[in-house]
Amino acid sequence: MSTEPGERAVGSAEGSAEGSAEGSAEGSAAAVLEAVARRVVGASGVGEVVEVLADELPCIVVLRVGVAGDGWRAAVQGIAREVAQETAVGEVSLWMTQVAMGAGDVRLTLFAMVPARSSDPGGLSRRVSRYVERFKESQEARGAAADRGREGGAPAWPASTPVACLRAFLEPRVAAHLAQEPFAEFVTVDDAEFPCVVVLRPGGAVASWQQAVDRLVAAAHAQDPALRLRTYSRVREVEGAAGTKIALACCAVPERMDSPELQARLERRFSSCLERGLR
Repeated sequence: MSTEPGERAVGSAEGSAEGSAEGSAEGSAAAVLEAVARRVVGASGVGEVVEVLADELPCIVVLRVGVAGDGWRAAVQGIAREVAQETAVGEVSLWMTQVAMGAGDVRLTLFAMVPARSSDPGGLSRRVSRYVERFKESQEARGAAADRGREGGAPAWPASTPVACLRAFLEPRVAAHLAQEPFAEFVTVDDAEFPCVVVLRPGGAVASWQQAVDRLVAAAHAQDPALRLRTYSRVREVEGAAGTKIALACCAVPERMDSPELQARLERRFSSCLERGLR
C-alpha cells in the first residue's frame, strides 16, 4: 500500500487474535479455558463458543447450542464435564442457564464451573444480565451501522460481520487495554463503514508500532482461533512549533471478509482518520 509524506505504514500483518503470553495468571487460565472449551465444543458438533467472559472469576463460557428443546441441558453438562476435567482446580459445581437475546429466536447458553465452597449464583446472574444488555446493544449497533451505510452511500455493513468487530464491542476493550498499556490517548472508533478504525494519539515515539498494534488488536478482539484477522495500520507524524504530533489509525479485518476493494477504501479512510487524530 502507498503512504503519504510524513506517514509510515506500520504494516499489514496476518494472524489470529490471540492474546500474548505475558498476561497475568488469571488471564492465562482464562485463555486455557477458552481454548479447551472451543476444542471440546467443536468436537461435540452441538454448537459453537461465542466467547468467554473473563472480566471476573469464575469465567463464564457463552455458547450457541443447536439442540432443540430441553436437550441443551444434557449437551452442556457433557461439555462442561469434559472441560472441567482438563481445566478445573479442586472441586467445582456446574452452573448454567439459557437466555433469549431479543428479536428472533436467538438463544445463548452460558455455563461456569464454580468452586464448590464459593458458589454465588446471584453474582453470576447479574453478570449474565449485563452481558445480555451488551449483546443487545451490539445487535442494535450492527443495525445502525447498516442503516448509516445505506443512507450515506457507503457500502452497507456485511450481515455476517462478527459481533467482535462492532464498535459497541471494541470501544470498551480498547479503553481497557490503554488503561493497562497507556502508550496513546484514545480519540475515537470510526464506524462510518466496515471495518471499524481505531484512532489514537500516541504520547511519543514507540519502539515498535507494529508490536503495540498487535497487542491492541489481541486485547480488543475475542480470543477466537476461528476469527483470523489481518491488521492494517498507519502512523502519521507532523512537526510543528509545539513539537511533534503523532496519530495512529488501525483496524482488524476478518480474513474471509478482506478484499482489494476494501483495502483501497481503507487507504482513504486512514487519511481522514489520521487528520482527526492530529487535531
